[in-house]
Amino acid sequence: MHFLLALVVILALAWLASFDRRKIRYRFILQLIVIEAALAWFFLHAESGLSIIKTVSGLFESLLKFAAEGSGFVFGAMSEKGWRLSFSASCARLFLSLRLSVFCSTGRSCRYLFA
Repeated sequence: MHFLLALVVILALAWLASFDRRKIRYRFILQLIVIEAALAWFFLHAESGLSIIKTVSGLFESLLKFAAEGSGFVFGAMSEKGWRLSFSASCARLFLSLRLSVFCSTGRSCRYLFA
């Protein structure tokens, strides 16, 4: 029920903020909602969907371990003297964003990530 209420509120705000309300393609919006519901069911209830989620989760977990190791190498004992949570989170974000920018600097590969 909360999902439907949130969906109605978001659509109403988008409709109020739009400049040309006649160009809104409602069929396109409905198709996207159906695709989103199908993907949500697949990833949360199908065995293969759960295995995909676990694999991707493991990849991000290993990336965060690498980020923690890298920030520990660069900043040393600063992360262990009371700054643990906020410092490690910000360093991990910095490290991962730098890795993503290096990945996207090749040109073609970034187009597929943010198309």
